[in-house]
Amino acid sequence: MMLQFVRHGETTGSSGRPLLSMTVGPSSSENLCDDCPGENILTERSRRAFLRAGSSFAFFQGVRSLSSAQAPPQATPRLPIIDTHIHLFDPGRTGGVPWPERSDTVLYRPALPPRYESLAQPFGVVGAIAVECSPWVKDNDWLLQVAAHNKIMLGIIGNLDPASNDFPRELHHLQANPLFRGIRYGNLWGRSLGRTIRQQ
Repeated sequence: MMLQFVRHGETTGSSGRPLLSMTVGPSSSENLCDDCPGENILTERSRRAFLRAGSSFAFFQGVRSLSSAQAPPQATPRLPIIDTHIHLFDPGRTGGVPWPERSDTVLYRPALPPRYESLAQPFGVVGAIAVECSPWVKDNDWLLQVAAHNKIMLGIIGNLDPASNDFPRELHHLQANPLFRGIRYGNLWGRSLGRTIRQQ
């Protein structure tokens, strides 16, 4: 059985509705209406075949439309993240580190920018600020050198003691480096902000 679908968007029959014709077999002489020559009437025998073919036609038209549609836009990129507090240290460097302790089997290993970058970048982190926690003044310079050689590092926060007589000189020295962003002061390493204020 050969089915032929013909859309009639402009021509209408006596009912005033668009027509959809169907040819069953090689020929047919019956017309759907007098004013629509050439349109083949649907017999009761071919009605079901027509409906089956019509539904298949609609299905494949839908599949074709989906396949030709543009791919959905990519998901909105994550907002870039700046991590403003990380710690960097290397227990293997000359002189070692005051923290973490050697007995700490989890933390006592190098924590340097390449390792941090590999862990943080999948989460959208594009930059970081390292905060020095060591009480050794020289470690501020070490941290500046590490930051200068790693593009993910946007700056450092130094660790200085404002109560120290050397504080003005040490601060002036660090301020000369554009990667220096400020200092931290915490009640660590025997320091006490309250005690320092009372002593002034």
